[in-house]
Amino acid sequence: MASALSSRLRAAGAAAALAAATICSAQPASVDEDSATTTPIKHVIIIVGENHTFDNLFGTYQPQPGQTIRNLLSLGIVNA
Repeated sequence: MASALSSRLRAAGAAAALAAATICSAQPASVDEDSATTTPIKHVIIIVGENHTFDNLFGTYQPQPGQTIRNLLSLGIVNA
């Protein structure tokens, strides 16, 4: 039983790493006083385990200038 759980955890970890790698790719921002935040949180990373959930959340997301995303909208599968 421990082996099956370990295999599932490894598979879930690999899927999470793949999802995190494909979600967003932003150009590194220069650090200056203008980039100060009102809270200590500067980045939020969302790990989604299934493509269906990713498509529901980010399927038509349009990134900021200088950022890219590979989703249903960018691939031309859906219209804005």
